[in-house]
Amino acid sequence: MRVFLSQYTAILITYLRPLQGRVAMLLVLLICTIGIQIINPLVIRQFIDTAESGSSLSALLGIAAAFIGIAIIGQVLGILTTYVSENVGWIVTNKLREELTLHCLRLDREFHKLHSPGEMIERLDGDINELATYFSQFIFILVGNFLLLIGILLLLWSIAWSIGLTVTVTAIVALIALNYLRRISIPYWQSVRQSSAAFFSFLEEHINGAEEIRLSGAIGYVMRRLYQMMRQQLDKEYQAEKLRVLSLCSSIILFGLAYSAAFLLSNSLFKWAGLSIGTIYLIFYYLGLLGAPLWQIIDQVVNLQKAGASINRITDLKGMQSHIPDNGVGSLPEGPLHVEFDSVSFTYEGDQTVLLDGVSFQLASGHVLGLLGRTGSGKTTLVRLLLRIHDVTSGAIRLKIDGLPPIDVRQIPLGVLRDRVCIVTQEVQLFH
Repeated sequence: MRVFLSQYTAILITYLRPLQGRVAMLLVLLICTIGIQIINPLVIRQFIDTAESGSSLSALLGIAAAFIGIAIIGQVLGILTTYVSENVGWIVTNKLREELTLHCLRLDREFHKLHSPGEMIERLDGDINELATYFSQFIFILVGNFLLLIGILLLLWSIAWSIGLTVTVTAIVALIALNYLRRISIPYWQSVRQSSAAFFSFLEEHINGAEEIRLSGAIGYVMRRLYQMMRQQLDKEYQAEKLRVLSLCSSIILFGLAYSAAFLLSNSLFKWAGLSIGTIYLIFYYLGLLGAPLWQIIDQVVNLQKAGASINRITDLKGMQSHIPDNGVGSLPEGPLHVEFDSVSFTYEGDQTVLLDGVSFQLASGHVLGLLGRTGSGKTTLVRLLLRIHDVTSGAIRLKIDGLPPIDVRQIPLGVLRDRVCIVTQEVQLFH
């Protein structure tokens, strides 16, 4: 729980700090909206009690006009709050998506061999989409509903301590139960996100190889695998949704008990304590209004469960580091570069097969070198070593300009090195 909250707080502060103005505006709108939600029922009570006392029509019309005006203001504030919150959410998630994409592009080839494009699309887009509500609504709705909850409870206590105590106990029990269900649900939602990423990885891989699948007669096999993955996805979502339904059922039972207790207490207070009809209406209105923040908190708990799973997966992804160290401090001077391979040997880590053994040559600037050889002879590997997609096992690759000492490519920052490289691919891609 503490680890999750620290991740939650760190991400929240990091990405909301540049949007302080919008966040402050959102909080002001939120407080005003809550104030209107609490004030409007008081106007209705005044209307009911005024009508019961036999006051003039003009007084009733004045109260009705005030109620309508306050309601219109509340609607306008609600629209503004939704707009600003969604704006904040999209700005933050787009920034996070950009940073994660850049981080993944800087990881080495071994990472991309283990994670297919379909899986990465789901992790960079699907996981972050789960955080859109988290950034745009979660903290504000949660804070706003807690403030609304406290305001309603204080008003109920001011009307009758017995009703205030009953509703307060109900709210506390409901929140404790929701927090417990949230905590045990996070692993289930994390499993759902992982299963979804694996499913999209499967789709990307097999749609990309559709022609080979048809030629090899493997359509039946691929479809069976697809059905198996869909079944696994359904099972994982079913387990996670069961906990969500349990949250809903718990809240319904608790509020049913709270309504029953409030009805009995209000009846006694009306008979023996002289409560007005307007005040009794106010009690039940606030009880109904109390359900809204708790239901929204339940919805946000579900979002928090999904966000918790996404945050864990995003944190894991950001924690992955390339095996190619990027600790170069040198620079490349402007001008054409000479390339020098000096006794270069290369073997994949954990593999005894030697792909290159003592390769040495010099390629002067302005010259062209064509590499010929059978498949697996090391042609592509030479280029990857020059770009530092892999590092040499022994030997050195150097770049130099006439009149200056050569520089080992390992002493050059990766971004600087790769900025000086142009690649013409074998396949021509045409874009509309």
